[in-house]
Amino acid sequence: MSNHNRVHAGVPDGGQYAESARARPSIDLGLDADQFDQAVDFDTSAEAIARSLIDPKTAPHRVRAIDVPDIEQAEQTRNELIDTCEARNPIGDEHVPNLIMLTKHEARDEARGSLPNMSENEFDYRWARVETAHGHMAAFASRQGQDFAADTHPSERIVARSGEVDDDAYAHQLAVEWSRSYTASLDEAIAADQDAEIGSLNQSRPPMAV
Repeated sequence: MSNHNRVHAGVPDGGQYAESARARPSIDLGLDADQFDQAVDFDTSAEAIARSLIDPKTAPHRVRAIDVPDIEQAEQTRNELIDTCEARNPIGDEHVPNLIMLTKHEARDEARGSLPNMSENEFDYRWARVETAHGHMAAFASRQGQDFAADTHPSERIVARSGEVDDDAYAHQLAVEWSRSYTASLDEAIAADQDAEIGSLNQSRPPMAV
């Protein structure tokens, strides 16, 4: 349905888990054995999600391919999620006839199928970060991007605006920064889902004989 190399001019993207991908700093997703013994409460309110994407302390970060247990599965999942995001908020595809479009609930169901191992609460948190970041990227990368940039809400100001930057240039800056957030949130969601799968498998294994 989509071409994964098609992006708005200047908006970074690409196969994070391709063999040629450059290594990035690893992160601690905070997923340990205790998570599978007791529910972790993720704040999935729209306000909390917006803050989490912009606050440097909680903003998503890229995950190194070497830190993902199953690289091939991660790349497949990533492509599935990219397709889902593009079908939810396409960029520059207004002229394409019969473009597949998904409602919010349909997109969630598609994403849940790609990320089946996390708890519902964690999935809602991580998918909301992916969808929110992608939606902002798509808005600022669209033909109306400069109009959105002219009146940005604080939750959309992922980078500060200097006085010399016009609306079009600022929209471009926002599209690039939101693209980075979107890509990183994809990485985190995929890594978290694989960690959840490993944790679930470890919990289901019988204890080893001593």
